Amino acid sequence: SIMKKALFFVLSAVISMAVIAQERAAVNASLKNVAVTKSLKITDDVLPSQTNPTEIVQAGKSMYFGEIGKTEYDLMTNASTDQRIHLYADGTIGVTFTYGTGANFPDRGTGYVYFDGTSWSAIPTDRIEGTTRTGWPSYSALGANGEVVVAHDGTNGVLVMNKRDTKGTGSWVSSTLASPSGVAATWPRICTDGNTIHVIAGDQESTLAGQLNPFMYYRSLDGGTTWDKNGIQLPGLTGTEYPQGFGGDVYTWAEPKGDTIAFVIGDNWTDLILMKSLDAGETWTKTNIFTHPYPNWTDAVLTPDTPYVADGACAIALDENGKAHVAFGLMRVLNETAGDDQSSWFPLVDGLAYWEEGDPTFTSLDPEDVDAAGKLIGWTLDLDASGTLWDDLTDVETQVASYYVSPTSMPQLSFDENGTLYCVFKMLSDTMHQGAGDDQYFSRIYARKLPAGST
Repeated sequence: SIMKKALFFVLSAVISMAVIAQERAAVNASLKNVAVTKSLKITDDVLPSQTNPTEIVQAGKSMYFGEIGKTEYDLMTNASTDQRIHLYADGTIGVTFTYGTGANFPDRGTGYVYFDGTSWSAIPTDRIEGTTRTGWPSYSALGANGEVVVAHDGTNGVLVMNKRDTKGTGSWVSSTLASPSGVAATWPRICTDGNTIHVIAGDQESTLAGQLNPFMYYRSLDGGTTWDKNGIQLPGLTGTEYPQGFGGDVYTWAEPKGDTIAFVIGDNWTDLILMKSLDAGETWTKTNIFTHPYPNWTDAVLTPDTPYVADGACAIALDENGKAHVAFGLMRVLNETAGDDQSSWFPLVDGLAYWEEGDPTFTSLDPEDVDAAGKLIGWTLDLDASGTLWDDLTDVETQVASYYVSPTSMPQLSFDENGTLYCVFKMLSDTMHQGAGDDQYFSRIYARKLPAGST
């Protein structure tokens, strides 16, 4: 289950359960108010700005720490964290990641490793797709004992599915999910329940039924043999409501609860939305978690202020009653020049917010307002206990890598069998960077938990 997946990740990461409860430290306004430009176009091959990448290994108090895969292609997502690890009921584990080496990564594809309960398979040196160049593998269990991966083929504008009946062994059977005419489905997300497969995906710089950057839904009831919903637009997420569409990776699934499925979608220039179905994807209910102050924003719209918004990195989990719980990063944005295909973000505006189904729609995502409402669950820690953050930071634009999310962001949510909710997230460390001078700062992995019955 995803619950077991998240707990496995917590135990193998550098975490702190207690220290996150400390008081929030102040950020110098001269840093907090620095805006950095961001291109509005996302492409299949853009990597974030980085300087002098080095390998950092810190096992902390993990029960297990070991290297199971390598890749030189280090942009695993544009925003939200995908499902790429699954812990099965028998204790085996399947893991995928975007593999790639060399200039321009000609061999990019799905790296796959398997834990058979005793040992890991060899570190992969090739993609599972053979000669097909893919990226962004989304992984899940399939059927009684199988597994499935859906990735995108940006060259041919299709989604590529690989599956096999027995996890960890045997040949992968490959097929494609065709995109609607004129659209290249990209950045897929998958969830499964038995032999039912649900996929969501986006596209950039295409138009589908009046929606630029369209968002699409796929469903198969027979393990991917046929698709009764093939790249359709869901009611409430069409060009009528969102003519500008959505960015890449700004959406993520919850683990299904029988026929109840749900995902969350939204980024820094759209609403943040919960989409939920009680009948396995036949009909859908839309709920706004946050309504953007500039609906249907385009680059032609100047912002006289700098609104606080969602950062596009979100997570969702369904509890035992099927109620949705959501976490997402906070961001501040600006558009002061029309028509330049750029907007601006504030890299040190920080916070991780929490919302559960039944809560009112957020009217403000200013971290101070979210905190006052009791919904701020993560923030950057003052690890050197100096009283202020970023004491050694001198250049926000070069020292904060351009992942375009909050310093506290990229959450994952999961319930255990007792109803405890776990949130795992990355936090930019104000003490850990590559070396002296203007080197970039690294992130650590932290976690919090909400005991069952807590509010």
